[in-house]
Amino acid sequence: MGIQKDAGEMLVLIHKYYIEKNSGIKDKQFMEITGWDMDRLRRAMVYLHEKRFIYLIQNIDGGFFVIKPYPDGIDIVENEGMFETTFGINLGVVNVSWKKK
Repeated sequence: MGIQKDAGEMLVLIHKYYIEKNSGIKDKQFMEITGWDMDRLRRAMVYLHEKRFIYLIQNIDGGFFVIKPYPDGIDIVENEGMFETTFGINLGVVNVSWKKK
């Protein structure tokens, strides 16, 4: 999967956490949920941050913490057509590349 598609999957997860827990997510939580390595996660997060879809804090040690989605990120997740155009994947198939629990 490419960076753009990985970023779409992560944005859905960030949105879910924001709605359900009103909380951000740490890098280690992303790794536990997805089974992805840190480099793959970092590329997706930087992509989302640079597109101004998420509020991201990067630590000096290379870790990160996602505070929340920005309004544009929320709009995209809540509009299936925009999501598909932006990330090239259907919202119905998000999380297929995550590890099976």
